[in-house]
Amino acid sequence: MATKSLIESINPKGHLEIIKTYTDGTTEKVLDDHNVITIGLGITLAELFGTDDTTRPITDFTIGYAQLGGSGVTMTSSVTNLKTPLTLAEYGDTELTIGEHVISTAATQAMIHLNSAYTSHPTSNKISYTILISDDACNGENLSEIGLFSTNPFSLPTPILYLCAYRTFNTIAKSDSFSLTFRWTLEF
Repeated sequence: MATKSLIESINPKGHLEIIKTYTDGTTEKVLDDHNVITIGLGITLAELFGTDDTTRPITDFTIGYAQLGGSGVTMTSSVTNLKTPLTLAEYGDTELTIGEHVISTAATQAMIHLNSAYTSHPTSNKISYTILISDDACNGENLSEIGLFSTNPFSLPTPILYLCAYRTFNTIAKSDSFSLTFRWTLEF
């Protein structure tokens, strides 16, 4: 019997739900579909399993950031960045923690810090992230792509983030009449 590779053994996959909640309380599910796992997750896992340095913090290998964008690219595992990521100013009035970080392409871009309070582990092999874009945030922006990024898999003094999961969706013209909830679950 042939042995399985690590990727065949863990079979990573993801699922994304996008829900609009209007100011009157009604909801609309905009997307309920798979995402693509990208090369950045492979790099992150290879670095995690390949290191001999037991002093490296596990948080360097976690998915700690997300990013929204305005136009998507073809969903393939080789995607390394969003095509048109939002800037700090485009996120607008938000309670989310937004900061600028360097990604694997050496670009400095605005990122949403994923608060651990909105991260859950529904089973031992799943992790879920919830990102709430309030009715005051991202208004006037056309949203059509989202990505999840690992924190700093090479433990560099200036962290470099790697795109681990990516999804495009039909353009959502964001306005103050609704909020958006992104529920993203990764399974290993």
